[in-house]
Amino acid sequence: MRKSTLYPLLLLCIPLIGNIFVDGFNWGFFDFIIMGSLILLFSSGINLVLLRQKSIQYNATVIGVLVLIFLIIWAELAVGIWS
Repeated sequence: MRKSTLYPLLLLCIPLIGNIFVDGFNWGFFDFIIMGSLILLFSSGINLVLLRQKSIQYNATVIGVLVLIFLIIWAELAVGIWS
């Protein structure tokens, strides 16, 4: 696995700092695992699309769909849209 695929996991430093300094911010270990997996899969999908296809229109469409799927899963995990 390339290092550039793991760089998005640095985003998890934001909730980690929030957990340390903010009282109302309470992520558990399981939350970090789930969000890390989601970010890793999302960034790997984008890298795969960018490396395999050269068509800008195709890349934009597939990456747009990936972003939409990421946001739907994130919203469902955060507030439970459908539950």
